[in-house]
Amino acid sequence: MPKSRPKLTEGEISPTLVRMTVPMLVATASIVIFNLTDTYFIGMLGGKQLAAISYTFPVVMFLGGIVMGLGMGAGSAVARRVGARDNQGTSGLATSVAILGFLLAMVVAPLGVVTFDTVFGTMGADEEILPIIYEYMIVWYSGSLFFIAPMLGNAVLRATGDTKSSMITMSFAAGMNIILDPVLIFGIGPIPALGMAGAAWATIISRAATLVVSIYILHVKMGMIRKLSFGDFAGSISEILKVGGPAVGVNILQPIAIGAVTAMVSGYGQAAVAGFGVGTRVEAFAFMPVMSMSAALMPFVGQNMGARLHVRIRDGISFCHKAALLWGGAAYTIIAVLAPYIAMAFSDSEPICDSAALYMRLGFIAIPMAGVFHLSVISFNALGRPGPAAVLNLSRMFILLLPLAYIGHLVFGLDGLFFGMAMGTVLGGALSWGWIRAVVARLLDTAIA
Repeated sequence: MPKSRPKLTEGEISPTLVRMTVPMLVATASIVIFNLTDTYFIGMLGGKQLAAISYTFPVVMFLGGIVMGLGMGAGSAVARRVGARDNQGTSGLATSVAILGFLLAMVVAPLGVVTFDTVFGTMGADEEILPIIYEYMIVWYSGSLFFIAPMLGNAVLRATGDTKSSMITMSFAAGMNIILDPVLIFGIGPIPALGMAGAAWATIISRAATLVVSIYILHVKMGMIRKLSFGDFAGSISEILKVGGPAVGVNILQPIAIGAVTAMVSGYGQAAVAGFGVGTRVEAFAFMPVMSMSAALMPFVGQNMGARLHVRIRDGISFCHKAALLWGGAAYTIIAVLAPYIAMAFSDSEPICDSAALYMRLGFIAIPMAGVFHLSVISFNALGRPGPAAVLNLSRMFILLLPLAYIGHLVFGLDGLFFGMAMGTVLGGALSWGWIRAVVARLLDTAIA
């Protein structure tokens, strides 16, 4: 059973969150390095390949959104069970998550292949780019189990407070990918050059290794996988879907919005799409500390909710909001200055570099408030309140970001498109900040009463 959890007592908040965040910072850095490595080596194949991998991002994000939504539901349920000291319920949830991951993987591969032309054609990929995308995605779809299962396993580990194990598995995957990418993409000795397919194989093999590690930690080390009746499985899935269902729904719609943005960017040419793809990978790097904080904040809020320590919840969320604003401001300033040089690390094409630098200077304005937004949504889900989280996500994407991006695109071209995206996120962040503060204040008032 879980051995690592924050101390659920009143007292200083920041040391507890920092102790949980540091391992997740390493873990998140590993994921970002994983993706940047792919982008870097694929960029060496040429501009068409770089554009092709950019088209895959919304699709990978779509599936990742489903898995992350389920992981969020599982994490919220597990954290609250841990806070209430319900070990039997915790292990039942962990076992149910493992079964759910395998069932989901059985659906993804055939569905992805059947819908390939429709999905990528709708995003604006032409006949020249589609075969390159297919070369990568046919391998990726086939190995989707190794993408899904480790993500769900790590969500459970983090929910118990064990961020170190999550760090180990993610770091291991990144290390393997760094080694395998150049070998499988360009070939070495008897190993042939596989190009785009090689990048996909490197991802699948690395993820498969982390699946083995995750199963070992959950089953052998922590004893959290056990026999389960169908009734217990159904009950656990129902609890997971209470938060995970709305989160999945929102996460499914978000990549559709990103796909719509990609389609708008496609109107400015392949170089613009490739540059946008580079920018989004760099953005993930800049967002890394916030993602690490959110991975620590989820179990922190959930466990303290289970233990009814509402003052710690308020102080923890406030601490993370302030840290996100400080980091986001510093990150934007540095990246805006260095944008052209960062872009040149991924491509020697001037149009691609110009588009990437443009996105970094205009789109990244939103990074501070994007952090506030993400942490607020995570907090709502950790509290077991998926409704506000869903409303915030949908409002940001479909009421703010997409309309503002479209208006900017019509009036100011690519510059306006990127700036409109940023303003949508800034407004969404302000809305989320006010809402979560009001909800936590009501929790405190209720506890006092």
